[in-house]
Amino acid sequence: MLTGLEVDETRLIIGIVPSLIGFLPVYFTAIYFSNKFDESIKAGLFSALIWGGISLFGFFERTEFLSPFYHIRASNYFAGEGFPFLSLFLLAVVSLLIFYVGYKSFERREF
Repeated sequence: MLTGLEVDETRLIIGIVPSLIGFLPVYFTAIYFSNKFDESIKAGLFSALIWGGISLFGFFERTEFLSPFYHIRASNYFAGEGFPFLSLFLLAVVSLLIFYVGYKSFERREF
């Protein structure tokens, strides 16, 4: 019991899944750019610029569904609606695409 409200522990633990899957594209983007650039600062900067730009959609009510960070929060799920399977599926597909592009880029890189 927290300030008169009950916390559903299973809903809270299951709610971690959108965050974990949602941050995979961010992580894979950082890995991709760290493969492209020899300096880690450039890789971090490019990743931050891309995902920072995409997150700007989340500031406006009409475009918030375009921001992956809106889906990562899973606020509708915690408000009592259904689990965001479609959002997670799309985030997973984006993650796999970025991973595949990064993997192919790593294979072509000469050391």
